[in-house]
Amino acid sequence: MDPALNNDVYGGEQLDATMEGLVRLGNNSKILPGIAKSWKESKDGMTWTFNLRKNAKWSNGEALTARPAT
Repeated sequence: MDPALNNDVYGGEQLDATMEGLVRLGNNSKILPGIAKSWKESKDGMTWTFNLRKNAKWSNGEALTARPAT
C-alpha cells in the first residue's frame, strides 16, 4: 500500500488502520503526536521541523531515522 498512490476512501481507511503518520487526530480533531513527539513551524510558515520518537521503527523492526532536507 502506497499512501502517495491512494485515491479513494476505502484505501485511505486501510492506510489509516495500518500506518501511523507524524501526527494523528484525536477527539474534536485535536492534533496529537504520532511518530513525531513534537514539531515546530518556522516564522514564515514554509518549514516544519518534526522531532521523531526515539522508539519509532519501520515495519521490519529497524530504527526510524531522519535527516534534515537539503
